[in-house]
Order: sequence, then C-alpha cells, then structure tokens
Amino acid sequence: TVLKNNFIEARFTDSGGALREVALIKRDDKQRLIYPEALGTDDPFVFNALHADPILAIMDFPGLDRTARYQRVSSTSTEVVYRAVLEGRFEVTRRYSISPNEGETTDPYQIRHQTTFRNLAAQGSQPMRVSLSLGTAAPTNANDPGLQLATGYSNGEDQDFILRSKLEASSGFLGIGAHGSTPYLTTAGPLVWTSVNNQFFTSILTGDEPATALVTRRVKLFTALSDDQPGAYGVTGSAQFDVKALAGRNDEATVSGTLYVGPKEYRRLANPKVFKADQDKVMNFGFFKFFSQILLTLMTWIHGWVGNWGWAIVFT
Repeated sequence: TVLKNNFIEARFTDSGGALREVALIKRDDKQRLIYPEALGTDDPFVFNALHADPILAIMDFPGLDRTARYQRVSSTSTEVVYRAVLEGRFEVTRRYSISPNEGETTDPYQIRHQTTFRNLAAQGSQPMRVSLSLGTAAPTNANDPGLQLATGYSNGEDQDFILRSKLEASSGFLGIGAHGSTPYLTTAGPLVWTSVNNQFFTSILTGDEPATALVTRRVKLFTALSDDQPGAYGVTGSAQFDVKALAGRNDEATVSGTLYVGPKEYRRLANPKVFKADQDKVMNFGFFKFFSQILLTLMTWIHGWVGNWGWAIVFT
C-alpha cells in the first residue's frame, strides 16, 4: 500500500503492519528530482531501502512483529489501517495518515501514526513495554565507511547522538579505553524524540508521550563483506514506550506520534509552527552551531535563487 503526496511516497507492508520504506520524490520547477539516489539518475533516494525492520514495526514481540501478517482493513489516498489479533487476547490496530503538500501546522514529510491495543479477554492484562523501529541508516554502498550513521535523541533539554562506531570494537589510545564490540546500547528516557540519521537524511519519531528508552543496534547489511569491514554495517534504532495495564474486555491503550522521514533541511525543521520540540537539533551542528546555522540559512536562500547547490556553496 502506498500513500503519496508531492514530497514522499510512503510504502507500507502488511508484514508487521508497518512502513517498509519512504521514497523522496520532490521535484523542482524543471521536474528534476531534488534528492536522487545518485547524481545523474532519475531514481529517488529511498530511506530504509536496506533495513533490519520496517519503520514503526513492533520489535521483539512475537505475534505482532515484522513476521506477523496484519490484515489491511481500510485504505484511502491519505490513510491506511492494519489490524491483527494476538492469541485471541489483544486486537492491535495500526493507523497511518500522510500530511498534505502544504499546511501551516504540518509538514509534507510527516506521517501520523497510532497503534491501539484493545483487550479481548475478560481478565485484565499486565503493563507492556512496546518497541517501535525507527528504521535503518545504511551505507550508500559497500565501500562507504558510514562514519556519520547514528541514532539520536532529545530529552527536552539536551540532545545527543550515538554513532555506529560506539558499538564497534576499538583498540583505544595506546590501549587505553580499548573495548570489544557490543550488539546494542540502551539510552534511558524520558525522550521527547528519537531518530536514525545518515549524513543527509533522517527519521524522527516524536511521541505524543515521551519514549522510555532508545535502543541502538549495529546491523550487518552487506552480507558478502567480511565481518571486520565497516562498510558492511548500518545502524538501526528503536524507541520504547510503556503501555498501561488493560483492566478488562474492550479496555484500550494507545501509542501514537508523528514521524518525520526526509532531508536534514534546517529551515524546514526549525519551523516552530510544525516542529515544537527542537527537532532541528538533529542537524548536530556541534561546537560551531551558531556559525553553521547562519551559513546554512544563507546557502539555502542563495540556492533558492540560483537553483544549483554548487554555485550556492561558492557564493556563500
């Protein structure tokens, strides 16, 4: 199932009732792709094309994860709804809607998501912790070292980023700080938003309620490469949310939020009418934040006039 506007093509799958991938299809006035897969091609860049899990798939939950087949119960040009039943105990409904091309309080790269758990049993259930995939940031090819592949998060005051290299083995400096590889790292919440990033694109999940944790994993994507080659690996993240106990039959609990999948455009992400939780900090400007913001804003303005990023960089 595909939901589409002029900016993205969101491709869903009934395997997990989740978002398989997002193609960035925006074109300029001359009908050239703004974000092609590679220079000189007419194929759009696809976020999560190589992945460990579909985006927003429920993780580590047998019967509801990516191996579970959900039924598509409704679909329009702007919304799709999936449903699954787990062992006759829970009905899980997953609803997704795409933003319009224009809107004062929405962005066309945004997708609204809602997962509702309904109790089908007479007895109550225990509280649950549900993990939702943020997608996978992959090397562009087998020769790409992927130095900027990372997850990120904001606790409402500070932001931090977990590079893939943090999960890799290191010999340290003269042996100091040496450590082996680790399969995952867990960052405790509450977290206002969580993300997966490469150098130019990002997925950002802003929950209606804060996430309780972020789990970052290093995943092998190019199986033909040996395990010691950095280009073989991507990084994936999942956001964990607590679901309240369901008291009895038909009692419900919902996990919901807004997902942004698109370019790291500072001017877009800094729009306070749409992004109200410092999502622009996903740019990770670092120490030179103030100067980077000015230069990037100026370069984007010049690009709007000349229509060429190369000349925009020269003039800046």
